[in-house]
Amino acid sequence: MSTEVPSPEYLSFGEVQARWGCTETDLRRWILGRKLVASYFFSHDVARVVKSFSHEEKDGVSVWVPALEQREHQDENSGLSPYKLAWINGFYFLVNPNQKGPFDGTFSFLSPEKDFDERVGGECYWYSPKSKPCGLSMEDVFRNGALMLSEIERFERETLGSARSTGQDESAQNSGRQSKPRLRKDAILEELRKLGYDPLALPPIPTGKRWVKSEVKSRLTGPRGLFLDKGKTFDKAWEELSTAKEIIVRERG
Repeated sequence: MSTEVPSPEYLSFGEVQARWGCTETDLRRWILGRKLVASYFFSHDVARVVKSFSHEEKDGVSVWVPALEQREHQDENSGLSPYKLAWINGFYFLVNPNQKGPFDGTFSFLSPEKDFDERVGGECYWYSPKSKPCGLSMEDVFRNGALMLSEIERFERETLGSARSTGQDESAQNSGRQSKPRLRKDAILEELRKLGYDPLALPPIPTGKRWVKSEVKSRLTGPRGLFLDKGKTFDKAWEELSTAKEIIVRERG
């Protein structure tokens, strides 16, 4: 007798990539562009309750600044946060992302409301513990976050349009013959992260020493897989990633 497995409430980013036939870069672009809202599981009291946002100009840039709810009574020597803290437990939507680059950003604001809008206000919290003063990184979100099924289905209806939810979106279908080059690039980005490197902040190239590119190349090239021609396709994929700013090397200090 077969048992029907219930539908999951959320999927990992890898599962969504397989479902849509898209790349991690696509997901990063949609999340930072606020077309797709990621979620993260919280279980602690480090979030600071946000009452509302105000609109301010800082260094010629228009920003939304949170107004944090203060404690009613605060002893200066107590060592406690001056803000009211709230215990939260469960998945929260990561709203109002702070974009740091074309495919990178941080997340300090979370809300139970998927459609939270800082211009309107609503229930929202500020996540900024001492260990992560800028909030969650994009790597944190992709490593331990998720996409709720309700958000996945909304995105499929509103953005992917007529594409089948279990297949590829229109852009992926139209570029099917480009899928292997894209897979090669994604394999390089994934291997960099496995080795602990941020693709958007690679260490400077040393003089006369082995660099991270050689390390990744030796792990990915071989008789099987995506790189079969002694590294030529690897070098081409690396160059294209660099040109597209998906790989960035830090300048020497």
